[in-house]
Amino acid sequence: MLVVSFLLVRRTVLLRRGVPGLLLLLGLGGMPEALAQGTAQVIVSGVPPILRSPLVADQVQAYRQGRYPIQFLFTQPSAAPQAFRFRFVLEKDGQVLAETTSEPTSFLPGVYTYRTLRDEPAVRFADRIEDLYDQLPPDLRDAVRQTGALPEGLYTLTLEPLAEDNPLITTLPATVVFSVQYAQPPLLFTPADGA
Repeated sequence: MLVVSFLLVRRTVLLRRGVPGLLLLLGLGGMPEALAQGTAQVIVSGVPPILRSPLVADQVQAYRQGRYPIQFLFTQPSAAPQAFRFRFVLEKDGQVLAETTSEPTSFLPGVYTYRTLRDEPAVRFADRIEDLYDQLPPDLRDAVRQTGALPEGLYTLTLEPLAEDNPLITTLPATVVFSVQYAQPPLLFTPADGA
């Protein structure tokens, strides 16, 4: 009798808990297939929070020497290649100074480390540095061309991957914040006795 009661209780519990779950699983079988999502992330490293030199030529040289390495990480469920463009934006104190987008480049899922974006697979921009100068506000452009240096301020550099024709890829941009600061001029103190 005890065994029969136990089995009846177990059957009732299974019916209350198991049947709705089973029906839910069977019902999901008729739903459309979920599409898998990929991710693409850019990481830029090596840029100090305060630039050692404000000279544009020094920053271009540091980039060309590979001191600011760039990593591109791309994952997706399939092994098919995916084309990406890269959007470069430079801001100063919240104002966009220059912006450009690369030509499409095809990538297989994986991790790509660049000393410069000329490494393979190369990321090519139609704009040259001179074209980016032309995007600067006139007063800033003239100052940079005359002195060769970036003015003091807080800068933000963003490098964002843009998946071509695939809205299912989540992209994570690299954002680098750095500042340009000049040394303060020395303070002159007169002798205490006024001489």
